[in-house]
Amino acid sequence: MGFFDNVKSSLTETSQDLTQKAKDTTEIFRLTNLNKTKEKEIEKVIYQIGLKFYSEQQEECMEKFPELTMQLKTLQEEIAANKEMIEKLSVEEVCTNCGKKLNPGSKFCIYCGTPVEKEKKDVSYSGKVCSACGAPLEEDAMFCTNCGTKVSEEVRVEEEESVKKVCKNCGAELEDGNRFCMNCGTPIED
Repeated sequence: MGFFDNVKSSLTETSQDLTQKAKDTTEIFRLTNLNKTKEKEIEKVIYQIGLKFYSEQQEECMEKFPELTMQLKTLQEEIAANKEMIEKLSVEEVCTNCGKKLNPGSKFCIYCGTPVEKEKKDVSYSGKVCSACGAPLEEDAMFCTNCGTKVSEEVRVEEEESVKKVCKNCGAELEDGNRFCMNCGTPIED
């Protein structure tokens, strides 16, 4: 039985070695992840120190780190420009009376009934209307600003022959004999 005892002993030692290696590998993995977490915490602390130092010592930062400070200012200006563009693109209209959100294109607030005053744009309407939606077209328009339909040359020539009067303020079609625009109330000039 000496042979089997030796095999048993060898297998036991190998098993113990493998178990220890697995434990060691697991511990290495745990410690590596722990170090990565600590390094991220260090980065956060350094960031906070730098932020505090920069906010309190901007003049000194300009002297000691001119390239980095200029890079920082450029990035801040780009962020400000992007925020301004975001603001312009996501303007949400609110009622001047009650402060509630208005539906896009509303002429009156649905909550309090206050008329919505739109910014007057200096747009000159040509007297032509879109063949698809009937909206007034601006002079030299290649596309309808209401529905996006392309204004073809034939339609533009044909519409020029049958000119309809439109309001100079809002572009709504005017009926003969009216003294005010029925859409926005602007007086009609003869």
